[in-house]
Amino acid sequence: LVSVILNTQIGAEFKAGNISGSGGCNSYGGSFTQDGKKLSFGPLAATEMACLEPAGLMEQEAAYLNTRTKVASYSIDGNKLTLFDAAGLIMAEFMK
Repeated sequence: LVSVILNTQIGAEFKAGNISGSGGCNSYGGSFTQDGKKLSFGPLAATEMACLEPAGLMEQEAAYLNTRTKVASYSIDGNKLTLFDAAGLIMAEFMK
């Protein structure tokens, strides 16, 4: 788990079985399924812009979007959403 690059932002909005947000450069969207604390994502579609600044942004975005295939569950603690893989390792954390 690493922090996002300074002055960049990654986001996710979950609403009615759909997820949308920004990977830092590109917008993305897709579907998700929730069953209790279990969570899985369908295929994601994303815009295909190239962002050269700041350095590493495209790699950060690719790593973030690739975590979706590994997410198995989630927890909510106050204003923090945490996504976990099947082994219970943290894949991503979001603060509202």
